[in-house]
Amino acid sequence: MKNKIFVLIIVISQSFFACSDWLDVSPATDIDLKVQVTSADGFKEMLNGVYLSMAGQSLYGHQLMYGALEQAAQSHIGSATYFPIADFNYESSAARSTISSIWSNLYKTVANDNLILDNIDAKAELFHQDDLKLMKAEAFAIRAFIHFDLLRMFGDAYVDGTNEDPQIPYVTKYERARYPHLPIAGVYEKILEDLDAAQVLLEEVDPIVGSYAGILFDPNERMYHMNYYAVLALKARVYITMNDKPNALLYAEKVINEFDWEWVSPERLNGSDDQKDLLFVNELVAALNVSNLDDYYSSNFGEYEYQYHTATSSDNYADIVFEKLVAPAVWYQDPTPGLGGNDWRYLNLMKTNQLGQRSVSIKYDQDVPIQKYFSDLGWVTFMQHRTVPLIRITELMLIAAEATIESDVDKAIGYVNTIKERRDVELSDITGDVLGAIVKEFRKETYLEGQTFYMYKRLQLLNIPTMGTKWTRTVTPENYIFPLPDNELEFGNIPN
Repeated sequence: MKNKIFVLIIVISQSFFACSDWLDVSPATDIDLKVQVTSADGFKEMLNGVYLSMAGQSLYGHQLMYGALEQAAQSHIGSATYFPIADFNYESSAARSTISSIWSNLYKTVANDNLILDNIDAKAELFHQDDLKLMKAEAFAIRAFIHFDLLRMFGDAYVDGTNEDPQIPYVTKYERARYPHLPIAGVYEKILEDLDAAQVLLEEVDPIVGSYAGILFDPNERMYHMNYYAVLALKARVYITMNDKPNALLYAEKVINEFDWEWVSPERLNGSDDQKDLLFVNELVAALNVSNLDDYYSSNFGEYEYQYHTATSSDNYADIVFEKLVAPAVWYQDPTPGLGGNDWRYLNLMKTNQLGQRSVSIKYDQDVPIQKYFSDLGWVTFMQHRTVPLIRITELMLIAAEATIESDVDKAIGYVNTIKERRDVELSDITGDVLGAIVKEFRKETYLEGQTFYMYKRLQLLNIPTMGTKWTRTVTPENYIFPLPDNELEFGNIPN
């Protein structure tokens, strides 16, 4: 069967508390796995624990969604803790602490994921074969997903893949070992190996595309797991990053054409702000549900009631990004009217707060968090509540558009215009700068979802929109590379 959306839901239940000690270990700690590996349910708890780790506030519950990555992309102002990252001052103590936490927690999650892959084949007799294949596939996909993001943060831009400089380690075992930092082509080779392995297994047994006879996974809840279409979507993202446009197009269009999704309707945006479907959930291909999202927000921004905004009224950053206004050629001139004033994304995500700021958060008190991620139980179901997107269908449409600029420009323009029409944006002639139009739509579609920074880096854009009054900011290729943690520099296996 098919599902309209795919959401990785992390629910803190009694079973998660049972494995909390297991989750808290570091990759250098011995673990007593006797309880976890004596039953298929124990392995399932381990997999749930990996998803729970991904949803933590140092990872996709905050920093890799609307936190550090969006700061580096110049998308908003946060608390004082984040100003160094927005200013690319990665060597400050605050920035290094945040970045080191991202690194260590991603590799900790990989370590826990590897525990599953290291032990599951030896315990195959515990599983129905379909459950064995599904669990292995998800673990392979998660390992690829995390290493890909590590490379996009801490590694060089791909360019042509000939860069032999060491990038990051690709860790495939839970063991006391310092894996060598591989050259960029070597990391991508391993990412694709894991995705290929996941795809082969999912094609056989994933209920979303075929038959399933196991007992561990509910066929009606495949939207909550790393399924077949999530893997294909990730392949499209990987290939466009490698500038392999034919393969990027192949996998992007496979998801667009085969996955069961639908456009957000005007009805889902009616009513009060807390009742709207501001995530366009039926357009999501992959996501996480972060049950502690409101706590994460309050703990990071609670005392800074008005700082988490997109712009002051004087610089119109939100108006420029969503094209209600067009930035002038020189910074000291006034912007001119644009075509995005009726854009659903602009009208529903951007509000004017008490200071006259166009804001993603109407934060008059600590009970009003980031609006995009806090719909009440109106159009979204309980299981979709507190959702953060990982991949959405419109990103794949924009990948397909970018992949066809040279081979079929009309097709590329068609993808861009389809998105605009669905967001109630007046169309204009973009033939003179199709890539520029794709960049603009990508930024709007994935706003506060942690992807804009990666797009800027992949395209090596050296002038990007900013919150300041000069409209754009000049950046360098080095600004797109997070520094390795001190511990990794000192003790890591980094070839000379």
